[in-house]
Amino acid sequence: MDPLNYGTVQWSDDHLSATLTCRTWDQSEPASWSADELTATWLPALTTVGVVFGVDATTLHATLAAWLADGAERTAEIAHGVLPLAGLDGHISCMAPHLVTAQPAKGVAGQSRPWSKLITNVAAGTRLAQCTPPTSGTPGYLVTGEEIPATPGAMPSCERSALVQEALQPDGTIAYVAEADGVLLALTPEQIQLVTEQTIPHDLHDPEGDVVVWGDLTVTGSVLPNTVLRVRGQLHVAGAIESAFVEAGGDIAVDGGLFGKAEGTQVKAGGTLSAKFVQNARVTAGGDITIRDSVVNSQLLSSGTVEISGQRGLILTSRVVAGGSILVDTAGSTAEGPLALIAGHNPTFWQYNARLTRELEFTHRQHVKGSSQVAKDRTPPLHRLQNDFVARRRCEAFIYERILMRRKAALYTELRGSQALPVIAIRRQAFANTAFTLGPCTQTVKTIQRAGVCRLLLPHATLVWQAS
Repeated sequence: MDPLNYGTVQWSDDHLSATLTCRTWDQSEPASWSADELTATWLPALTTVGVVFGVDATTLHATLAAWLADGAERTAEIAHGVLPLAGLDGHISCMAPHLVTAQPAKGVAGQSRPWSKLITNVAAGTRLAQCTPPTSGTPGYLVTGEEIPATPGAMPSCERSALVQEALQPDGTIAYVAEADGVLLALTPEQIQLVTEQTIPHDLHDPEGDVVVWGDLTVTGSVLPNTVLRVRGQLHVAGAIESAFVEAGGDIAVDGGLFGKAEGTQVKAGGTLSAKFVQNARVTAGGDITIRDSVVNSQLLSSGTVEISGQRGLILTSRVVAGGSILVDTAGSTAEGPLALIAGHNPTFWQYNARLTRELEFTHRQHVKGSSQVAKDRTPPLHRLQNDFVARRRCEAFIYERILMRRKAALYTELRGSQALPVIAIRRQAFANTAFTLGPCTQTVKTIQRAGVCRLLLPHATLVWQAS
């Protein structure tokens, strides 16, 4: 008999399993095959009818052996499909948990907050977070051999600012990197916010430590006493700066004034600086300084022009040093202390000029020494070789002196050609206790002629006297 006639193969509705049903057979008829032969016969037969995946040969052999033993009807699941395995969702992990900040978005006016601990600065190139991408999953298969596609994992969603860029790593992960120096406002798996402009929505008062901002800063209030503020970019203070130390790498704009008590206020700007008034303060700027009202008992140092104008345009008991011009409406007062205005002060120029002057003086001494030796030396011809050496030394000193003088002249010419002529302009009135310095020459207002322009020792310095 044919054993295939005694079996029927059926699939489940989802084709994820197949069963073999062996019908009853009369054991009076001798069986001419063994269980192994039956298994070897049914395996290719299953492929013929479409069962090509997940065939369990062990279960098939056991079912056929039991059927041969008693001849009873038997049903067994002989093939199993595989369900697909969904992919894992991607996830974002913070690379530096210590960078997570709890900085408040809004503040209460007048409330003191430890901004030195709340502001988190991040350098360019810092890896803020890492994203592990989702997996694609594992596909499944029906017993008929058809593939069941897997559902891939979801890509995590993260809101990030424009300064946070993606960088693909060799291991396939994605790193979120800071593109520039800035202030980190948020670092969570859902949000990475890095900005170059930070706003403090109230007065800034933090005596506990230095407040450092790697970017631009706007203070909507004032900088209160005993606060140390360092800003890499631009600084704008809507109020005033009182008895504090403030330093910025860019421009500083103060709507109010700069003032302090006995300890004073120190303000340093890498660029320009502007304020309404200055009192008991020391101000340094790499660019121009513009004061819109008055300067009292302060020191101003600028590489550019210093201008004090406005309703009063007054400067009293102060010292002003400018690389360019000084423009003042009223200088000094009969009831106040001395006032010093120094214009055309170029530190680089004067350092180089001082070095050339020292070299000229040394060369001149060598020249004089050589000349005196030659004049006194009346030795016989046996010592003429020494005389020749002294004469050659004198000649070399003379030539070097001429070279240094030409260098000095070229330095003056370069300065005159590269910069406008520095002037001290008094638009309204100046008092006798005011000292004017242009280059190395210092004169008081008593010795200045009121005849327009008075040129002093250096050709690049002029003094403008405008009497009221």
